[in-house]
Amino acid sequence: MSLFQSILVPLDGSEASTKSVGCTVWLASQLNGRIHVLTAAAEVLPAGDALTRLKVAKEAWSLITVHQGLGDPEVEILAAIDRNAIDLIAITARGEAGGLRERRETAELSKIVGHVAEAVIENAAIPVLLIPSHYKETLPWKTVLVPMSGEIGTDASLMLAIQLANALDLKVNIVHVVDSATDETSARAMGRYSDQPHHEYPHMLSEFINRACPLCSAEERRCIEDFSLARGDVAAEILRLVTTKRIDLLIVGWHGRFATGHAQVLKNLCETVTFPILLIKAAAKAKFKLKVGEEL
Repeated sequence: MSLFQSILVPLDGSEASTKSVGCTVWLASQLNGRIHVLTAAAEVLPAGDALTRLKVAKEAWSLITVHQGLGDPEVEILAAIDRNAIDLIAITARGEAGGLRERRETAELSKIVGHVAEAVIENAAIPVLLIPSHYKETLPWKTVLVPMSGEIGTDASLMLAIQLANALDLKVNIVHVVDSATDETSARAMGRYSDQPHHEYPHMLSEFINRACPLCSAEERRCIEDFSLARGDVAAEILRLVTTKRIDLLIVGWHGRFATGHAQVLKNLCETVTFPILLIKAAAKAKFKLKVGEEL
């Protein structure tokens, strides 16, 4: 499987930014991928010297290509995506060297993600592995949680979760949460399912999976461990499952802007969770496998 073969990691030398290195090195080593470290430098240094300055362990150097230069971090990061055929960005939610622009911000959002991370998340068309401020490294990953609303963006997140789970031997947990305070139609649907015998749930799960990844084989779907239905506050229900299922990775499909839709859910999760959040935009194209011959 060719998945996340080229990973971009922006580093500024701060302790906060280096939080993304450990899990990225592990991920690249598991997927036979390559890490592209991007850093600002007034003077171009030999790669080893640059990685030493950035506090990257020497054991990881063989997986890394270093890119150095000056310029606006947001512009440089987005430009590096096409230039290096990047298919995943790993970035910390907030760096410690964000400059005056971050320190002058007073909006609630600035407390959750810095302006560089926000720009990358909103403008990059590829998946973003967001390392939250309270991150605690736990490797290897074992369990992933995928919240699904039935929208196209969350369909893409389940497809990628199944691909990643098969590559890394992970267990996938799916949750569908109905916010009864804002979605009366879905709440009524949820009520119907809640009153049905338990054998109705596999049918609902099947509907989700068939729409999200119609080309996945039965063997590939075996990574799915559990499907949960819940009603209430979306972030609270996700966080409850995070604890009970001992989640190592959250894969979230969304529309790409913090000011719209379910962005508040993402903000709440970023403030609380201690593990990475993999963000998949609705417009992102999942990699499907063409089945031929006996597989059809």
